[in-house]
Amino acid sequence: MIENLITLAEAARLLPGNPSPSSLWRWRTKGCHGVKLRAWLIGGRWHTSREALQAFVAATTAAAQAASDDDAGERSPGLARELEAAGVLS
Repeated sequence: MIENLITLAEAARLLPGNPSPSSLWRWRTKGCHGVKLRAWLIGGRWHTSREALQAFVAATTAAAQAASDDDAGERSPGLARELEAAGVLS
């Protein structure tokens, strides 16, 4: 495995808006906008990666934009900057 794994709690701290680790758990199990967060069970604990977070954010954003006539993503450059600064988007 090439990706650097982090716990769901560590991943939650990387994201703007301070989602709880339970949100990441829900994204892993139920998904958001039809997209599930990729994660691995290792030693009884769930892990994900920055790469998986980046893919999840990109896929859920695309799904949300496709479901909306309003392209809100282009009007929120601040959020994109926050995600880039956190290392979630490249």
